[in-house]
Amino acid sequence: MHRINAPLAILLLAATVATSTIAAGTDESADGARIVKQRCVACHDQQKLLSFAARHPSDERAARWERFLPGHYLPKAEERAAVINWLKDNAGP
Repeated sequence: MHRINAPLAILLLAATVATSTIAAGTDESADGARIVKQRCVACHDQQKLLSFAARHPSDERAARWERFLPGHYLPKAEERAAVINWLKDNAGP
């Protein structure tokens, strides 16, 4: 029977969690881009949308979008989260 080195096992576990978190964030950002392309850009210019998002302080953006988007054609929480993450990733500092 093999003994597992505890510090090595913890390091491997942490690396696995970090990698899956990064991948999940990437998938959510891709979903946000897809939703914006399918729904938002039908009525809004993408650059103007990003400029509008960048007008607000970055630490307030998510809360502002979370209040606005449910009544603006994004009632599903998972879709809003994806779009909000996409806006945070692309609207600048």
